[in-house]
Amino acid sequence: MFARFLSTLLLLTGTLTTSAAFSSAPGFLSPTKVETKEVENKESPRFMMKRFVEILNNSDVDTAFPYVEFPKGTGLEERRVLIEDLIEVLNKRGNIDIALISNNPAGNTNDNPDPNIEKIGTITGEGNNLAVTLRYSEDKSRKGWRFSSDFMERIPDIAAALHNNGFENKLPPQLVKHEVFGIKAWQALGLILIIAISVLAAMIIAYILYFLMKVLARKILHVTVPSQIFMGFMTPLRLFAGLSLFRSLVLYLDTDLEFRQNLAYFEAIVLTISFCIFSLRITAAGLELWRLSYERQGKHNATAMLVPLQKLITVLIFVLGAISLMRNLGFDVTAIIAGLGIGGVAIALAGQKTVENLFGGISIIMDQPVRVGDFGKFGDTMGTIEDIGLRSTKVRTLDRTLVSIPNAEFSHMTLENFEKRDKFKWAAQLGVRQDTTSDQMRFLLMQIKELMLSHPMVYNEPARVRFTAFGDSALTIGLFAYIRASNNEENLAIVEDLNLRVLDIIRDAGTDLAYPSQTLYLQRSGGVTAEKITKAEEKIAAIRSTTGFPQPHYPASWAESRVDTLEFPDIDELKE
Repeated sequence: MFARFLSTLLLLTGTLTTSAAFSSAPGFLSPTKVETKEVENKESPRFMMKRFVEILNNSDVDTAFPYVEFPKGTGLEERRVLIEDLIEVLNKRGNIDIALISNNPAGNTNDNPDPNIEKIGTITGEGNNLAVTLRYSEDKSRKGWRFSSDFMERIPDIAAALHNNGFENKLPPQLVKHEVFGIKAWQALGLILIIAISVLAAMIIAYILYFLMKVLARKILHVTVPSQIFMGFMTPLRLFAGLSLFRSLVLYLDTDLEFRQNLAYFEAIVLTISFCIFSLRITAAGLELWRLSYERQGKHNATAMLVPLQKLITVLIFVLGAISLMRNLGFDVTAIIAGLGIGGVAIALAGQKTVENLFGGISIIMDQPVRVGDFGKFGDTMGTIEDIGLRSTKVRTLDRTLVSIPNAEFSHMTLENFEKRDKFKWAAQLGVRQDTTSDQMRFLLMQIKELMLSHPMVYNEPARVRFTAFGDSALTIGLFAYIRASNNEENLAIVEDLNLRVLDIIRDAGTDLAYPSQTLYLQRSGGVTAEKITKAEEKIAAIRSTTGFPQPHYPASWAESRVDTLEFPDIDELKE
């Protein structure tokens, strides 16, 4: 715990005190010296503010007159005092990022309904913040952007509040007169104190967020996430929390605008690097949780796509981080972004099919309509999935040939996955002899229905057996039911058992299967013995004399007594 605190303290102290030391060095990141790659327009609000920063550094009141639009009715001495107050207020409470100010001579037309008004920052006050606004002036003395008269009218009140609440008036003269790193001694001491407070608060906030993330992950994801995943977030979280708090507190040190501007460069760089680290860690954590989720679901093939996906996201984070750093350092990134856009379009057009296949493979692996080992019909191809790659999916057909289908085409096919069946259909059309009597037919239908209900591997709903048609050479009986089976081999074994039992029922009913042929009977056929007919007639007579035939609706009282009463060997026991 102490080691982490010390390392974080050293990191933040080193970064921020180094920025303080360099900010006092002539020309370092100073708006008057820094040369950026972006060509600045001399009529833009940004150029005007950069010139005015020189005036702030030198407290040059006389040079500031052309940059200010004074309220009407102010005399020369009043104007001088107003400029002195403006310099003090901007230095102590100004929150202006020059890099964000428009470089367009017309300003940013989206930030204010009045095209002649430009907002470039804020003045931090005890109540509401005051917007720093410029107005474009057509005055002959100086044509261009100036501090607006509306803004200047508020400056005396803010300056008076600073004087009344001046912290320096209560300090020993030695802390006010002496300077360290270009700032007053009391400000340097305050800076060290703020850094210590920010580091300590960052440690506390980071650990609170750490435990909150663990609790939320356990409640939302219903899994115990490894602690090392969350520990990876600690460094960027500490930097985020510490720098955010530091930026809020440092405003109360009343350092000049140039110092805060230079300090902001380092803060932006550290925050950008922290964001990149945080993004990389959260990407790694998200993909790791994704991988664990797929493994729990048995989707082991889906994890193969996570590695290239992580590499792609990592490259994207580094590119965005580099662009952000260049932007913070004052480079014009518009051309870079445009170049990346054009390059991306060119690559996409050149490798359109490859990109289509890549995203097709990703969609197949993520959506999981099929997996390796699944048997089904894919378009016009029937076979077993052998491999799902980045470019194509390979199918082993029933003829043992290997078909490679591009993923872009495969993802648009009609995919019929036989392995996803929750039950198997049993449908058959039986043709019995035309000399079968109506009582024999009733008996036959009842017996087959009883077979469906009593068989433990047949679903009771919808188990249908109906006398459906008179054929040319047979009386047609339609059978329909669903089989309890987990694979096709098990289904075939159950269907075989049902077919044999149905064949016995037909023979026991005193009839037989008809053949699709035309036969000229000269005498009664000997195909059905008189003994079987007699026994069938006795059973029919017994049913008529007791409960009667259950057709056509098969009452529930009749069906319930026959459900799952047959013996059928357990598939798992046979496998053992």
